Amino acid sequence: MKERANAELDHAVREALIELHQRVCSDWSGRERELVSLFAFGYLATFFSADNAILKAQAQIGIEVAVKQTGHLESMKTQVCKDLVVWREPAMTAWDGQWQLNRTPLCVMQWKCITPLTVARVNKKTVLAPDVDWLKKFTEQNNDCIGFSVLADLRPNPRCIACDRFESGTQAEDWLVLSG
Repeated sequence: MKERANAELDHAVREALIELHQRVCSDWSGRERELVSLFAFGYLATFFSADNAILKAQAQIGIEVAVKQTGHLESMKTQVCKDLVVWREPAMTAWDGQWQLNRTPLCVMQWKCITPLTVARVNKKTVLAPDVDWLKKFTEQNNDCIGFSVLADLRPNPRCIACDRFESGTQAEDWLVLSG
């Protein structure tokens, strides 16, 4: 079941990112929040349907929702908001019926976006480092969750989207790179 879920999720994320890239290479302009929203509801959501055992309903998608924290530092809160989450069931959250943080999503995606407005304050080489560290730790602790870090460089000529994939604490760098 895990392999099927991972393959289904990988296919949806890959195809949705390809479609998103085609769209942003036209006349599209926006920031990270607009990009995540466009990806989620314009492209990823099209892969959800009632007859799909894994991606059953668009209500599995959450933007800026809480997941349990990795807890690898004492100063950390017990939960943290992540850019995009795909839950195992529609309307699911990190909390169970007793308000305990013990539900794990199917997928967590972290995004960074470089635009002409942000380029002066964003270091392309280091901007993903905190997300990469967190996704490695989270997928190591929750080996039934897949992580993705997405870097979208929306400066002209060429616009690029690069995605790394995380599973069981292991990072697949450049899992998908789109440029042009």
